[in-house]
Amino acid sequence: MYVGHLDTLRYFQKVFRRSGVDIAYSNGFSPHQILSFAAPLGIGVTSEGEYLDTEFHSVTTSQEMLGQINAATLTPYIEITELVALEEGAKKAMAAVAGADYRISFATKYQYREAILKAVPLFLEQTELIITKQTKKGEREVDLRPLIHQLEVQNDALTMRLTTGSNNNLRPDTVMESLAAFAGVEYESLSFMVHRLDTLLWNEEEGCFAPLSSAGHVIV
Repeated sequence: MYVGHLDTLRYFQKVFRRSGVDIAYSNGFSPHQILSFAAPLGIGVTSEGEYLDTEFHSVTTSQEMLGQINAATLTPYIEITELVALEEGAKKAMAAVAGADYRISFATKYQYREAILKAVPLFLEQTELIITKQTKKGEREVDLRPLIHQLEVQNDALTMRLTTGSNNNLRPDTVMESLAAFAGVEYESLSFMVHRLDTLLWNEEEGCFAPLSSAGHVIV
């Protein structure tokens, strides 16, 4: 996807206006729709698992509102697939995000694909995966290993589950760069296609990750 986060946000603001749903606006001199994304998507990353929060003054049913909103998108490439209501006092999606699932596929021209795929089992056996990360305050060492929850080879591609959120956040390209270095091959950022499969919360009761939509219920 080659559209920036702020442009995507503005796009949905227009969609909600066109759809005629009873969306809520902030108070003040310059009212704006109460709307935010759980985990902004980077440019060049495609996705089928994005979530946004918004508030409505009134609602009908999930099915009716989905039809109403999707009819206003005017493109087959962006579709809202689910609409759920959060319980009173539930965390906003941005605060609830704890992880994300990704699929990484390789460009056909990338000559080191096999070397990277073969390195995955030994890569996961490491107790530490230390990298040097550049921050606003300078360089610091970060251990990637506890932030990688799953990493598997599937049909000549990689799937991974990574820690995501405001406190800790691991990008898939950082994992791929570290994996290429571990395999002893050249990292080429344009040789990987990143697709986000889902954005996840941590279910304390079950002790596992779950889709963000599991925090709400369908409106009937």
